[in-house]
Amino acid sequence: WSYHRLARVALYTMYKNFLFVMIIFMFQFFAGFSDETTMDEVALMLYNIIYTTLPPLVMGILDQDVSREQLKSIPRLYAYGRCDMLYNTQHVLVCVGEVLWQSSAVFFVPYFGLMVQHDVDLTVVGLSHLYGGVLVVNLHLLMETYFITWHLLAAVGVSIGASFILQMVVDLDSTKGYYWSFFHATGSGLFWLCLLMTCVVGLLPRFLRVAVGTVFFPDAADHARASACRSQSSFGSSFQIGSPRSTVVPFGSSMG
Repeated sequence: WSYHRLARVALYTMYKNFLFVMIIFMFQFFAGFSDETTMDEVALMLYNIIYTTLPPLVMGILDQDVSREQLKSIPRLYAYGRCDMLYNTQHVLVCVGEVLWQSSAVFFVPYFGLMVQHDVDLTVVGLSHLYGGVLVVNLHLLMETYFITWHLLAAVGVSIGASFILQMVVDLDSTKGYYWSFFHATGSGLFWLCLLMTCVVGLLPRFLRVAVGTVFFPDAADHARASACRSQSSFGSSFQIGSPRSTVVPFGSSMG
């Protein structure tokens, strides 16, 4: 599991940081490449400190691509580490492609969607960029995870919840230009619709790629997980998230 966890956390860390930078970079085409951003300085600082830090740490500690019993009975699964099959140029390029698509969705869906309201403030657009990015990267992590535990779900929930609570507190400062923008944004149905469409547009291609790859082009680990699920079903056992006797969740797939 060590190689599996290290490879996935390394790729995910690069992915989430690159995505956030691309959101900021895309706005420069509309701001004359000045130092202006759509997000406030607190959001820029807390994105990597609080909003997206805890879930990958939990994944790096607890995630299991296959069960312990399968690793003992199927030695060829260790080839992933020996042959560096999870962290190589191909996976990095796939990661970059996903970043370009998802960052475009996070930036352009709210940007053009909210511009329907002619009185929309730039700070509202910035909040949609922040929350779109936080939601997409955290949901992306759930799609990357094989072994979903309550610890991971709690970490994702805390990270997303913290982003809303802390931004709400920050926007209560009447001396800042973004004063009350949180309440103005969250009070609009269009704002929530843009967030929903951002997640769907950004993550749908990855979901389809993972689904097609798992069903039509399975690798040795996919076969092992499918075999475990069939064996578990044949004994009439029910799956419980995070249960020590449960099989690994065949929900995500490696990046590439």
